[in-house]
Amino acid sequence: MRILMLSHFFPPLNKVGAIRAGFFAEFLAGQGLDVHVLRGSDRAYGTDVFPDHVPNPAYTVSKVDFMPTTPELAASLPGYLAYKRAASDLLTEEQFDVVFMTGDPFFYFPLAKHIRQRRNAPCILDMRDPCYIPPGYFNNRPFGPLDRFNFGLVNLLHRLIENRSLPCADRIINVNETLTADYRQRFPAIREKFITIMNGYDERNAPAPGQLRPAPAQGLVAGIFGKFSFYNPGHADSLARTVRLLLDRGIDTRIVVVGQRDTILDGAARRHAITDAVRQKGPLEYRRGMTELSNSNVLLLNNFSSRAFGTKIFDYVYLNRPIVALARKDSAIARFLEPFRNAFVAEDRAELERCLTGVAENGLTTLDPDVDITRYSRRAGAEQLLQTIRSLKKETGDTETVP
Repeated sequence: MRILMLSHFFPPLNKVGAIRAGFFAEFLAGQGLDVHVLRGSDRAYGTDVFPDHVPNPAYTVSKVDFMPTTPELAASLPGYLAYKRAASDLLTEEQFDVVFMTGDPFFYFPLAKHIRQRRNAPCILDMRDPCYIPPGYFNNRPFGPLDRFNFGLVNLLHRLIENRSLPCADRIINVNETLTADYRQRFPAIREKFITIMNGYDERNAPAPGQLRPAPAQGLVAGIFGKFSFYNPGHADSLARTVRLLLDRGIDTRIVVVGQRDTILDGAARRHAITDAVRQKGPLEYRRGMTELSNSNVLLLNNFSSRAFGTKIFDYVYLNRPIVALARKDSAIARFLEPFRNAFVAEDRAELERCLTGVAENGLTTLDPDVDITRYSRRAGAEQLLQTIRSLKKETGDTETVP
């Protein structure tokens, strides 16, 4: 079976969306599918790439000579035309069984209509983020008047893209159940097309279970992977104040941050006199960073959206430590964490203090002793994508044997 994949973000680009697309391509090729990828050009990626990246010979890659511009509105039409030319050439010269497009960016999604009308190939759209951003999505992020104006124009463009492309797709993938429910409500006539394929931790690069460190026997070590204050600067002050209160109550508490230095957290630590309790390790290679964080009693997450959440939550699940999320109780991340025995959601500083105190005083060390961690891996999502492709081929009447 031959798959044409359109993904402007793709390795060697150093972005989460590129890693997701690259894993899908690698997995499908490893299952015997013939995968051809259309990706962005090297000049479009600039220096934001993995320097040691080695192209994978298991699939074919073609580069689309298109240089994105800012603002996004100015890039959409040139991007659409560039990918349309490249995809049309390939679809004319070769026969593909399924076309798979992943975004954002979303400017090539309207090709679903072109493909349906002229190429007669089933089409799958993979939305790593929602195309149209619903109200409340960025509930904790402040925007100025110019930002709101630009955001409104981009959102209008994205609604046009959705209305043109989604009805023409055969499957539409979201990355969590909340977003899938949102889209089913907004597009009731095609609600059966929407499915969920989550992100996941990268089992290829994660440390083996035997390499993980045990949780500290005494005290409270709160680990943070990646951005924290970026999602809600006010939460840095809440965290620092909470640590101060725990220290004053005799609970030996530390914060360990793996990732770019969080200067807002530094400032909050100075204001509350806890600088000695905050240890910022800086950016670390994925396996080393995960190993460092395994030496924590609890993992902290700061979530900015009521409808979506970042991929770091899957790394936290892999580490199987208690999780405390600073988020709304009606948010997507709260619903995701609900099944886990020792996952907690704190909406304010007082709740954060109660959650961290509970972890320390009850000696909690695991997220859930019964969790099947493999369900939250990138491979699990890729296997679901393969099953989607197989079922789609059966629906279209193709009797070819699929590996």
